[in-house]
Amino acid sequence: VKNVVLLRQLCFTSEREEPCSRTIPKTPAVQAFIEQFSIDPDNAVALLFSSLDHRDDPAALAQLLFRTPHIDRVQLGDFLSRRTSRVVLKHYLDAFGFIGLRVDKALRLFLQSIHIPERSNHGVTPLDVLLESFANRWYEANAVHISYDKDLAYRFTRAIVQLNDVLHGAISHEPGQMGHPKRNITARDFLEAFRRHDNRLSDELLGDVYDSIRRERLCQARNPTSGGPPEITVTFKRSLPPRLTYRVQSEPVVIRIPQPDPQFSIELFGHDLVFDPPVLSFAKSAEASFRVTGRSFGLKTMSMLRSSPNALLYTGLAQSYTIAVERAFMRNTFQVAFLDHNGAKRKYMFSVTDPV
Repeated sequence: VKNVVLLRQLCFTSEREEPCSRTIPKTPAVQAFIEQFSIDPDNAVALLFSSLDHRDDPAALAQLLFRTPHIDRVQLGDFLSRRTSRVVLKHYLDAFGFIGLRVDKALRLFLQSIHIPERSNHGVTPLDVLLESFANRWYEANAVHISYDKDLAYRFTRAIVQLNDVLHGAISHEPGQMGHPKRNITARDFLEAFRRHDNRLSDELLGDVYDSIRRERLCQARNPTSGGPPEITVTFKRSLPPRLTYRVQSEPVVIRIPQPDPQFSIELFGHDLVFDPPVLSFAKSAEASFRVTGRSFGLKTMSMLRSSPNALLYTGLAQSYTIAVERAFMRNTFQVAFLDHNGAKRKYMFSVTDPV
């Protein structure tokens, strides 16, 4: 017997802490930060840390910018592309959890979260700064899974953007159907052009990336001042579970939009996560569902990439979702806590067969 305690001194809970909140709650302080950031990002950041009586914390600031759904994407792109924001940008990119995600898919996720400024500083554009940092962080997340270096990761990223420019003109910031490719660049043209500089990337990878970019242009976040159709909110009819049991398929997760849209879909990604199906179509129904299975233990990052011509119309999805994959005995648990004879808090967790 470790402890004997009176029943009235016990504290019981069947709840556990969530792995990670997906978005920042919209408190008055957060709302004030959002409003100020849309006017003057530097002042908003200074006021935030001043109100918290806290020194600058790039990691905490990056998490706030990443997890705040209503942040001004134009100002965010401008802020992150500054040389002085490089550390914040590094932490912002790391928050996506790029491990195991093909570079063009990771790039799409990042670009959809910001609007790229058009200014230039001594020949270096904001896009140059953003792509360099993106390639570095994507490489660091995937270095153990790939057979090439950071320099090639950057050149491959640049080649993807250049291919998009040749085929579609630019990184789009408006929804709608694409026109015909501006130049008839074939997969072989792309492969041979890249092979002249490096032969470490497989034909299969280069071909898959070419097909992806030809089929769908790169997109960045919309500029709210440019007008256009109003945004449409994506909602969860049945939420994503915060925890999964190892190798046990989840209950259906149901996502809803106001009405069917054949020009909108969602691609699902996550390292050591299996999705059924991996792509959600809304062509015939306003609802789509999927199940997810965890193939290894620990915290996993799940990403939902808005896809198809109307992707930029839709909002409401978090940048990423954190899911804990646990052993079967952790499925149904409860905790008992109390103060021992020395006044120290003791806590015990119990596992049971049936839900508590």
